[in-house]
Amino acid sequence: MIKSTQWALITVIAFYSINATAMNPGLEILPDTEAIMVVMKIPQELKPEKLEVMYRSTICKRVSPNSSGILRETNGFNSMDVVFVPYQTEGSYIAKAPIDGGGGCHWKLSNIAFSVAYLDTAQFGENISYQGGAGISVNFDGQNPRRSSGGALKVEGDVHVIQDYYPWVDENFLGGYWRTVRLVADRNLYKTYNAFHARNVYFEPVLHSAFVVRSKSPLVKAEGNRTIFTYPDGTSRPEATGGPSFRKLQEIRLASEGG
Repeated sequence: MIKSTQWALITVIAFYSINATAMNPGLEILPDTEAIMVVMKIPQELKPEKLEVMYRSTICKRVSPNSSGILRETNGFNSMDVVFVPYQTEGSYIAKAPIDGGGGCHWKLSNIAFSVAYLDTAQFGENISYQGGAGISVNFDGQNPRRSSGGALKVEGDVHVIQDYYPWVDENFLGGYWRTVRLVADRNLYKTYNAFHARNVYFEPVLHSAFVVRSKSPLVKAEGNRTIFTYPDGTSRPEATGGPSFRKLQEIRLASEGG
């Protein structure tokens, strides 16, 4: 039997859902709407993923219970994906994120997220999948973005990111066998920026393909067994963070380049 408090909760949520539907919650973007210009310049080994665009509305609210069952009202959200297309020079791609999402809810741009992926992982071996690692999230309104690694960096004006990346090949034996390749930078996937006045976002991943770090998990789970990381200079060690040391990769590369 549904208790009276549960009926009240269902009724309130249904009211907000019906109300939002009546106000036409869909995006209605006009062709001449001002947009954020997102440009990527990437090496030939990589390809652009989709641009994820998120909108919020102060008119069409969302109501949901928290862990204690108490109703909490937040701004509504909507989203769409935009495909990057070739732009100007070889290896450059562009996508646009309209600022005004329109519609009866008066959607406004909240945040964007995008990343790159390997065109082909066969260079690292057979049956190996790409697991991400090179992404950017830009927040325009101060609300929690759709994707974030935490610790957002504040930017005054436009966003311009040129970032070093290294391939990380991981071999796992625990709970099944698989191999993956990721891209390693100084922060986790979807490095986040707060850029409330930006109108242009530029991202250039610099891929150091010759400096591959490899990891191998233990064959069995037992006390003292650790995943071992082998760096491009031949040194091996476990890492407390669970991932390779970006700092060590930088030191190895710069030393080899005489830097």
